[in-house]
Amino acid sequence: MSIINIDTNALVLLLQKTKRPSHTGTSVTDQVVSCALIPNIKEQTISTISLVKDGVSSLSKFSCSAEITKDDYFYIPSIARVLGVLKFHGGKITITQTVDSLKFKSNNKQTTIKTSQDCKVFAQSPLTLKQWTEKSIEKFASFQKIGNIYNYVTKDGSKITPMFGCKINGIDLFEAFRCGSINGQNAEVVEFQYNKLSETPKILVNSGSDLHGSTTSEIDVEIDVAWSSQYDSFVLQYKGGLFHLFKNINEKVTLMFFDFTKYGQGTGLLMVTDHDIIFQASILD
Repeated sequence: MSIINIDTNALVLLLQKTKRPSHTGTSVTDQVVSCALIPNIKEQTISTISLVKDGVSSLSKFSCSAEITKDDYFYIPSIARVLGVLKFHGGKITITQTVDSLKFKSNNKQTTIKTSQDCKVFAQSPLTLKQWTEKSIEKFASFQKIGNIYNYVTKDGSKITPMFGCKINGIDLFEAFRCGSINGQNAEVVEFQYNKLSETPKILVNSGSDLHGSTTSEIDVEIDVAWSSQYDSFVLQYKGGLFHLFKNINEKVTLMFFDFTKYGQGTGLLMVTDHDIIFQASILD
């Protein structure tokens, strides 16, 4: 039997970020429907590490503080179901995992739901939650931190350093993404532009359509730019529910762009805060 003690609001925020909602047509669907809570006893944190449903376009690690004594994974077969449970709890909550259940106890209430590491990670997947978690962790290990920068290590051991990196304000980034909802739009695509020759270093973020309102947001670069690209500028597009994700992120964000074009994979974007790491593949032409 394994136990976690955690602030309910912290767990709610962790799970809201983990499920990665995005627009599909006119509806919002979760790109991650189940996850494992991964403990770090030394740091006293729990994390989720999850690929989205397609297994390639995005990978995230989200973390928060918790009191833990064992390194057992806690398997959540339905994030939405657990969030529904947590609405009726508050303050400090104790989570206990048995062979086939999760028990949530706060003050004078306890709620129990069934769980299994062998449940399907999502309805159409042949993989179990345990297998998908292992796959996600293996993929995440490709990003290795050196100082304040991450390198990507390929299967043959080659290291890819960011072609560009900078730190910006996370609230400014959310406000830029939010403009994709002007006049009821559900604009999933956001575009990043940068020109290293500009007199004032700024990231430009474009969102929305000309029909309903296309917006360009200028965001100040807050630290010196690291630049290793052979080009003087770039224009790159991404999607994947970034507007929904950044509703829950208000920290400083370090952006790192990785050139995977020789592998036929465009330019990937790694977004790093003090608690979160999100990788998003670019939209290919």
